[in-house]
This record gives sequence, C-alpha cells and structure tokens, in this order.
Amino acid sequence: MRELFLFAIGASITLSVFLISLVELLFTSRRHKAEKKAAAEVAALKTAHEETLKKLTEESEAKLKEVEKQVKAADTDSDKEIADIRKEYEDKIAALTEQSKKALAAAKTKSKKFEEEAKAKAEEYMKSRQREVEDDLMNLVLSVAKKVLPSGIGYAGQKTLVMEALKELKAESDDTKNPA
Repeated sequence: MRELFLFAIGASITLSVFLISLVELLFTSRRHKAEKKAAAEVAALKTAHEETLKKLTEESEAKLKEVEKQVKAADTDSDKEIADIRKEYEDKIAALTEQSKKALAAAKTKSKKFEEEAKAKAEEYMKSRQREVEDDLMNLVLSVAKKVLPSGIGYAGQKTLVMEALKELKAESDDTKNPA
C-alpha cells in the first residue's frame, strides 16, 4: 500500500513537472511571436523613416535644380544683368542649400527621435509582455498545482513545492540561455 502511495505521489509530481514544462513551452512560443511582431514593427518604422529622408532629399534636389535652371536662363541677358542675377541667385542657392541642410538635419533628428521612441516603446512592450507572461505562468502553475497535488498537502506545502519547481525550471532555462 505504501509503495502504491509513493508511486502515486511520484506520478503526480512527474505529471505536474510535465504540465509545467508544457505550459512553459506554450508561453515561450507566445513570447517568440510577440518578439517577432515587435521586430516587424520596428522594421516598418525604419522603412518609413528612410522613405521620409529620401523624399526630403529629392525635394531639396528638385529645388536646387529649379534654381540652376533659373541661373541658366539669366545667361542670355546682358553682362551686367548676368552678373547681378548670378549674384542674386547664388545667394538664393546658398540660402536654399542652408535651408535644405537645416531641414535635412531636422528630419534626421526627428527620425532618430522616432526611432529611439519606437525602440523604447518596443522594449517597454516586450518587458510588459514578459511580466504578463510570467504572471500568467505563475497563476497557471498555482492553479495546476492546486488541482494536481494531493489535497493531503497543505497550501504552504503546495506553494513550497511549486516555488521550488519554478526555481529549478528557471535555473535550467538560464543555464540553456547562458551556457558557460
């Protein structure tokens, strides 16, 4: 009878460890999906950032080309007018170039800020999701433990067994993530 009871306890603990491992596998899969989704969102933000920079550059180049066309049209006038017009347009080109440099620098600053914000949001999201997954796992493990562990063990004993099992699983998980 005692052997049967010990066998039942061993089977119960084995089943509990198996169920906990299964739950850990499920949540690990969900975490990987969340990480992939966050990486895709960051990639989309980078693409949008690059497109904005490209558009600003093209607009600046178009403005410069327009100014150059105006300078060439002024060549047909008299020498004095050409010198005056050339001087005027060179000043405009310098101002537009300076403006476009400032606009490009501002766009780069904005895009860096957007990228940093996106990274921070993604990291914050990942941390909150990880906390949620850990909380859900803890609740699930406690729920499973209440159902699986024999009722003869008190709540404190059940809690101790579950916490020890979780520590062991976490240690095993850390060992697989960080091999020496």
